[in-house]
Amino acid sequence: MIELIPEIKNHTEGIIHLIHGLSVFFLILVVSLILRIIILRHLKRRRAVRRMKLQDKGLKLIHIFLFEETSLDAEIVQEFQRKHLRTDWRKKTFTDQVIEFLENFRGESTGKLKELFCALKLDQYVFGILKEGKWYEQAVAIHYCSELSLKADDLIKKLLNHKYYRVREQAYYYFVKTAESNPLAFIEHLDHELTMWEMINLEDCLRYYYTGSEPDFSIGLSHPLISVRIFAIRLIGVFNQFEHSLKILPFLQAEKDRVRTETIKALSRLQYAELHTHLLRNFPGESPRVQDHILNVILDKGSYTEIKALETLIPGCHAQTQRRFERNRRLVSPAHKIA
Repeated sequence: MIELIPEIKNHTEGIIHLIHGLSVFFLILVVSLILRIIILRHLKRRRAVRRMKLQDKGLKLIHIFLFEETSLDAEIVQEFQRKHLRTDWRKKTFTDQVIEFLENFRGESTGKLKELFCALKLDQYVFGILKEGKWYEQAVAIHYCSELSLKADDLIKKLLNHKYYRVREQAYYYFVKTAESNPLAFIEHLDHELTMWEMINLEDCLRYYYTGSEPDFSIGLSHPLISVRIFAIRLIGVFNQFEHSLKILPFLQAEKDRVRTETIKALSRLQYAELHTHLLRNFPGESPRVQDHILNVILDKGSYTEIKALETLIPGCHAQTQRRFERNRRLVSPAHKIA
């Protein structure tokens, strides 16, 4: 037993040294972490101060040009460019500031802001990002082009099928917002399906940003992508292009439920005269999803006779469809339909 005491002592000393080493290691780790946080906070605060100073300088320049000067002073522009736009970070910060002003100004002021932007050669900075920037930088650069109406069709056309959807969707919005006519001409170059969110935003762009003559949305009906065909059908209904009713009528026989559903919605908006006849004829063979849409259309806009005709078809339907019909029928007044 006595012979084991030195061995136990050596083993205990080894454990003590290990604990001591680990304590020092974790102490250094904690101190390093604290120093890193302090340094990062200092750099963040310093960058915020630099941003504020640059924005103050930019605000003065924009104010002078918009409200005091009738034309650009080349000397002032060159001095601002030389002193305050030396790095990409500074260029991006000032560009963001110009975009903020564009959101609050309209008319002549937007044209003057664009003139100032180009005089500072920031358009070349944006075009450079479109050519060689990282994908998230390219998405922002496309947004700049949309807001400033910078023409970069050839550069952005190459990004329509980018592997990152953020870049693709910004490219879509650019072509709609900057188009003088035919805002959906870019769809012929698409290889990726449109998402529902992209369709909603594109429709919003067409409503509130596109200022040209109303395009012919039927050009998308023959597109190989199913989402583009659905989008075209939707736009025909939303924008009341009655002249294309017969062009979308065959899509009631389309293979996909989504296409048939969107066609029903569009023809209902267009108040196509023969729609209910087609719907009643197709009803027995439709999927439950499409049958639900047919129920909504017939119960909402159909005559009393059409509702009774639909009622005779309900017993052969899915149980869920039967329950939906009974529930919705109680909300429909036959006397109102006859009237």
